[in-house]
Amino acid sequence: MGLISGIKKVTDNRKITIDEESYKQIDVWKAIYSGHFSEWHDLKYQTVEGQKQRRMASLNMAKVVTQEMSSLIFNEKCSINISDEALFDNIKNV
Repeated sequence: MGLISGIKKVTDNRKITIDEESYKQIDVWKAIYSGHFSEWHDLKYQTVEGQKQRRMASLNMAKVVTQEMSSLIFNEKCSINISDEALFDNIKNV
């Protein structure tokens, strides 16, 4: 149908209002989901030998939580209804 191919950024659509700060937050969330956000995970600490730096050990809980939430929401009982028949047929054929 070509709906998505013409849009390069979300702000290209006049109905969607989003500013640059929101894009920055999305980048932060993506980094946290990926498991490394330097402002959180790169630690500096003082020792007898001077200041040192290391990467924080992480359980990657952002990814674990989102996977758990998505499995609760989109399980076998989930049904998605599309009112546009042409779009429904197109999605069904994918």
